[in-house]
Amino acid sequence: MASFEYPIPTKKRKQATFTEDELVVMVTEVAERKQVIFPDGSCQAGSRAGRRSEQDVRKTFGDYCSSLKNKIAKHRSEVKKTGGGPEVKLLLKPSEEALLNLGLLEREAIEGLSDFPDSEDPDLSVIGTGRRDIGGASTSCRHDTVWETEEVPNEAEVVLPCIDIPPFPVYTLTDDHHYAARDNRQEFSSHIPSNSASHPSGRPVTPSSSRLANHQILVEIQRDIYVEVRNAATSLRSIASSLSTLVEHILEK
Repeated sequence: MASFEYPIPTKKRKQATFTEDELVVMVTEVAERKQVIFPDGSCQAGSRAGRRSEQDVRKTFGDYCSSLKNKIAKHRSEVKKTGGGPEVKLLLKPSEEALLNLGLLEREAIEGLSDFPDSEDPDLSVIGTGRRDIGGASTSCRHDTVWETEEVPNEAEVVLPCIDIPPFPVYTLTDDHHYAARDNRQEFSSHIPSNSASHPSGRPVTPSSSRLANHQILVEIQRDIYVEVRNAATSLRSIASSLSTLVEHILEK
């Protein structure tokens, strides 16, 4: 009888870290098979990453894109701190250059970053390779903006006649709910009896009666404001008529 040998369990080996050559191959292969690895509406499509599993490739690629975006953002922050000093070169690995040049990063991912060239001028390139970019963004970290201001000549000052405006009447609510207008510049004050007090007619003061009294005060104030505005308009018309008469006398002479 043949003897049966149980398989000896082997210890699971930990996946080795991606080397730089593997990263270059991964980025290039993902660019060629983007629709296969990252299909629209399907997560079951397999990848051809050899011994690397689909899940491993997905995670590594996403992490690599995030690290590159963070690197660009950090470089931009360092450039701003120089205050117009010497340019700071952004050193990219071959895999990072391949990721940028193959257009795998969406435009929204690098929107607003000033680390990609938008002109053929070689002076605008700060990346060591000086290559063109994704979506026409700029690699320039040099912002030679000159703000120019034009001196505006002082215009002739217009002197307006001083008109003495009478003081606005201030209203005070007395204990018997009558209104008194005083021609002074003191602050508006009102005395509203408390709920425990009694109305002169003998009826207790309720919130509704207090609101009615306040409404009547506002109506009276608006009426007096209208009268003051009308008087001011009459005064201005009188002043305009006097000025017209004065101008006519001057022209006659």
